[in-house]
Amino acid sequence: MKWRLTPAEPTPEMVRHGEYAADACYREDPCGKGAEHIYKDMLSAAPDPLEDAELVERVAVAVERELDIEEAVLADPLTKRRLKAQRIARQVIAAMKGE
Repeated sequence: MKWRLTPAEPTPEMVRHGEYAADACYREDPCGKGAEHIYKDMLSAAPDPLEDAELVERVAVAVERELDIEEAVLADPLTKRRLKAQRIARQVIAAMKGE
């Protein structure tokens, strides 16, 4: 099974895609795979989590804490370790996306 990392609440772009797909589905195939089509269209419009700096930072902080790095390092986002943790965070998120 392939997984997608998406926002908990749909973005306006996702809603637009869902509405368009719903209109098309119910006109063309009212008893078919409408819900599946709508869901897939909404997912296709989901933002890329790798472009969400706040998400990357939250994952980076979690990675650093798991690596048992001192609190002083966590307070300075410009440290080499933080930058490395951000790269790891992006790799983790990409893996969650199935890339």
